Amino acid sequence: MNIIKTAGLLGALILTASASVVSAETDAVGTANTTQYKTASTTLREKALYEKELLQKQREEMQAKNAAAREQIKNTASTTRADVKEKVQTTREQIKNTASTTRSDIQDRAQAAREQIKNNASTTRAAIKARLDEQRQRMITAYGERTVNRFNAAIERLTNIADRIGSRLDKLAAEGISVDTARAKLAVARTAIADAAASIGSIIDAIGTLNASDDPKTELESVRTIIKSVEEKIKKAHEALVEALNSVQPRINRATSTPENNNGSN
Repeated sequence: MNIIKTAGLLGALILTASASVVSAETDAVGTANTTQYKTASTTLREKALYEKELLQKQREEMQAKNAAAREQIKNTASTTRADVKEKVQTTREQIKNTASTTRSDIQDRAQAAREQIKNNASTTRAAIKARLDEQRQRMITAYGERTVNRFNAAIERLTNIADRIGSRLDKLAAEGISVDTARAKLAVARTAIADAAASIGSIIDAIGTLNASDDPKTELESVRTIIKSVEEKIKKAHEALVEALNSVQPRINRATSTPENNNGSN
């Protein structure tokens, strides 16, 4: 009886051991498969991550090159615009200084003439003539100042228009549009504006000469001729600006119509 029990226990132990071995082998196979799957997945992720990092690096390099190119264009445009602005400002200051100095000379000459007339007036007729001359001088001086102010305002307007055209050309150039022809026409217009501005001083000199002249009729004709000459120069400057603007307009139309045409073709 004891032998039978012992044999039964041994059999049970053998079955249990066999089951444990089978289970261990099954777990080992499963673990190996899982490890192999994880290794393959890890390799794919690493490859994908590497490719993503490489693409990101290439994109960053391209962005850096584009940023450098834009900065170079911006610096070039800024330098050119600063030079033009400085030249325009210098011209304006010269005009203002010339006008101010000449106006002061006119006033000094008129004052000296009035004092001389007053000092030399010895009779009633001389005093009356002096008053008439003084009134005439005031009228002539006022006329000269109004004319100069009007021309200065015209020069200011033309200069502002030229500045706006120049700014627009800078933007078009930054967009890759050729503006060489327009820039050349704008340079011609700026030269015409500067020439007109410089000639304004001759009006003030002529007014001073007229006030001090003993033959005002002759000097008045000279003043009118000078004023007409300045008017012609301002007119030519305006025409040059119009021509520069007309050369810019087709480029603006092409710049604005190109995106629409591209959208329509898509």
